Amino acid sequence: MGKSTVTGIIQAQFGGIIFNADTVVHQLYQQPNVIALIQRYFPQAIKKGALDRPLLAQQVYGDASKLQLLQSLLHPLVQVQRNTLICHGKRTRQLVLLDIPLLFNTDAHQKCDHIIVANAPKWVQLKRLRKRGLTPQRIQSILANQTPNHLQCLQAGSTINTARTMHNMRQEIGVKMHAVLTSH
Repeated sequence: MGKSTVTGIIQAQFGGIIFNADTVVHQLYQQPNVIALIQRYFPQAIKKGALDRPLLAQQVYGDASKLQLLQSLLHPLVQVQRNTLICHGKRTRQLVLLDIPLLFNTDAHQKCDHIIVANAPKWVQLKRLRKRGLTPQRIQSILANQTPNHLQCLQAGSTINTARTMHNMRQEIGVKMHAVLTSH
């Protein structure tokens, strides 16, 4: 229960449209132009014309310069889709929910009227990452490349404790979102 759970609950209770950066990246990885771009810099990650995500991850995680290069290739493409959705939300007067792991790292937080950070104790975060089958090295690399959780919470307008029960989390989200929506 993290960012995607929180955005899903908000959408279910208050409507709106969700921009999920991870989903967008996975979609980009299927596009021939993106595959060709990645092949130019990470040729070993392409097998039979398709991107092998585990191979790409092996190449970039643990190597800050390679990860930065990959992000410099992908982030502009992700930003275009994010900005398009934000404009659509403004035109149609819909709530836009951004589910972005690197929200603060990419300055995407500057596009937000209000930031809600899905927060859990470190041990809960680590348990969730291990449950996804990630190695300790990959977990360490992921955490090292994200703004630390406590700094995210300091920059947020609200935080949601995702280590609670779903019932309690839904209640907390309802109260906080009501306050946000009535103040804007």
